[in-house]
Amino acid sequence: MEKRISKLAFLLIAFSISVMHTVFSQIDAPLRPEKWIEKMGTGSWMIFNIPPDKFGFADAKYSEVLVDSIVAAGFTGGRLHWQARDLVDEQSNLINPEAVKFLSAIIDDLTARNMAICLQYDCLKKEESKAMTRQTWAKYLSTWEQLCIAFKDKSHLLAMCPVIEFHGFEYLRKKAIKTKDISYKQALVDSTNVFYTKCTEIFRRHNPTRIMSYKPWGSAKTLPFHELDFPYANDPADPSEGYYVASGSGAYGMGEWELYSAADAVKKDELVFQMLTAGKGKEELGIAYAVKWREQTGIQFWIDHWEPDYWKNGDWTVEQNLAYVESLLDTLRELRIASSGLQIRRMWDSDKENWKDEAFVSELLPIIKKYSWRNELTEHVRE
Repeated sequence: MEKRISKLAFLLIAFSISVMHTVFSQIDAPLRPEKWIEKMGTGSWMIFNIPPDKFGFADAKYSEVLVDSIVAAGFTGGRLHWQARDLVDEQSNLINPEAVKFLSAIIDDLTARNMAICLQYDCLKKEESKAMTRQTWAKYLSTWEQLCIAFKDKSHLLAMCPVIEFHGFEYLRKKAIKTKDISYKQALVDSTNVFYTKCTEIFRRHNPTRIMSYKPWGSAKTLPFHELDFPYANDPADPSEGYYVASGSGAYGMGEWELYSAADAVKKDELVFQMLTAGKGKEELGIAYAVKWREQTGIQFWIDHWEPDYWKNGDWTVEQNLAYVESLLDTLRELRIASSGLQIRRMWDSDKENWKDEAFVSELLPIIKKYSWRNELTEHVRE
């Protein structure tokens, strides 16, 4: 009798473990690009002090209250922007282990709340990125591999991008401008693609089914995805089978919104139209260009950087800034383009652990919630 009970208990334990493993596998199964885009939805732009005692450019202190507030506001994902230029040992190229440990905890905290995150990383000082010497290449690829290994077992909600804004090989761009020789521009594009190929080879060794995000060289106001030479190393040619996406930056100049000031009699509907088309000769600035590219290639993309003028030049009224945000979020949601604009550090008061007591922020939060993707059905997403 005791043997029967023991055997039954063993079978029950084995069954429970099997069920738990199945559930866990389903929860953290690899995400197709369309599904990851859907998870990202209305994302935020996150810059935190990493490690926590580091201050300066990033003035938002990470805390559970902050994360809970981000989720409650309607943000469904975010771009985790990490500039690690001061956290790499110059001799060994090793990243500060305490910084990696703290970043790891942040990633776990965010993905545990079902948020899709893209870690965008850079380790180069300005003078290093422009030249891209042999030493610079070694530093970048070494530190990138350290992160690929450190985060290989993280939730598939985490995507990774090896750049924040890639300005490597700047000397080629300058030569192209100075000489008017288009071969230098092509050399810049080719060099960028070689860089991505090497980064992809490293990434896929450790993260075969994680989303990798790529963005075109340099400019924060264009979406020239045709310059990206997909597929990169070890990714299948069929984009629907590969774990990769593209990203581009919009800034507040997407379309002709920089003209949207109190001094200019420009109608909002015209600007919404320009947001899509950007005008003659500026097609690569427009969202419609990127959507057409997505249709032609089957490759998903998202916009990883945009901001209203409120935190830029201050030329627009509060009403105009809110109109811009609402128009953009509405347009992006309709076209199923995920984004991560609106820097948390500009909206959050770390000392009070609350949203800043500003009229613009107070009126902005309901708009974010209104256009959040969180409560939407996802029948249009291919499983």
